[in-house]
Amino acid sequence: MKLSFTYLLLFSSACSIMSISPALAQGDLTPPGAPAPTMKTLDQIEARTPISILPYTIDSSGSYYLTNNISTDGDGIIISSNNVSLDLNGFTISGSNTGSSVIEGILVSGSAETPLTNVHIHSGSIAGFGRGVVFSHTSASTIQNVHTIGAGISGIHLTGISMGNLVYRCIVDSCGSSTTNHYAIHLDGYGFSGNVCNYNKVSHCQVISPAGWGIHLDARGSGTCIGNIVEHCQISDINGSHSIMVNEATHSRIEGNHISPPAHGDNSWGIRLNSTSSCVVLNNSCSGHTYNYNFGAGNIGEQVGTSDTLSPFANFSF
Repeated sequence: MKLSFTYLLLFSSACSIMSISPALAQGDLTPPGAPAPTMKTLDQIEARTPISILPYTIDSSGSYYLTNNISTDGDGIIISSNNVSLDLNGFTISGSNTGSSVIEGILVSGSAETPLTNVHIHSGSIAGFGRGVVFSHTSASTIQNVHTIGAGISGIHLTGISMGNLVYRCIVDSCGSSTTNHYAIHLDGYGFSGNVCNYNKVSHCQVISPAGWGIHLDARGSGTCIGNIVEHCQISDINGSHSIMVNEATHSRIEGNHISPPAHGDNSWGIRLNSTSSCVVLNNSCSGHTYNYNFGAGNIGEQVGTSDTLSPFANFSF
């Protein structure tokens, strides 16, 4: 009897479910509209300001980018603010001056009282200025993947109070218009006591056919150039007298660079440490200079030739 009642109850429930109107079992099948975008735009992620004409002054923090190749008869871009990212975006900034006039492609310009920090320049080319990229009183900033071409004085120049900067994967091509006082990459602590060019790194760069010197660490006069690193760079076909010159700049490290023969073999140095001390020179290779290496007293470096037993830190001369 109880079993019959249970079957009856189940049968009644099934009939109730089947008797519900089909209209109550389904909602509106019309789509509400096109799906809304789910990804953010680039401006929402990082608002960027386009640059399409020169000269151009960046005096506010933010992100900036080139929209096309652009040229000027004067200075190119002047940065006078902290916290700036400048993306050259694969384009070229061109100038009309390849001589000794002080016209800059990109000038990052702080002051001794308020040096600039956190400025980043990357991914493009600078051609035909007196100096390609200049950091003046600029610290904790980077120049990366920049190609300077035909700069009249220097391709990349750090001066004033410039500390803790990184120059990385840059190419300096055919810079300088004189065999003296013109440098492809210049870490410039030269002159008065306010020049402090310390703790910078030049890494994985190429210097090609400079009219003057290759890479110059310079502390002549009463300035300082301490604790800098030049590593894994390639220097070829210089026309001046020095491929890498450490000039009164102490506590520096010159490591893993490859230096090819100069354009001339007369009175040339591959790596020279002049009136300096407490520098380390290791794992470099150099050929074809009058003096491949000249370390001086008070520095650490071992020079070997082709038939010598190699230590893991030796500098190879061939």
